[in-house]
Amino acid sequence: MLISMIWKDLLVILKDKKSLIITLCMPAILTTILGFAFQGMMSGGLSMDRANIAVVSLGSRERDIERIREFLDG
Repeated sequence: MLISMIWKDLLVILKDKKSLIITLCMPAILTTILGFAFQGMMSGGLSMDRANIAVVSLGSRERDIERIREFLDG
């Protein structure tokens, strides 16, 4: 049953040239695009700059500061 479904789908893809080209070319195109997009991250050359943040405290200031430090460290 599964083999016949695979065979049917394979025949449909092989008959439709547009689907065949997309099936074969899209992984290579996406790999190339993502490779260029993430090139800096994978080589270790990417550095993060410091960012200023604003915190609205509705409770204990000391407890909120401690929670922020725990979040940033963890």
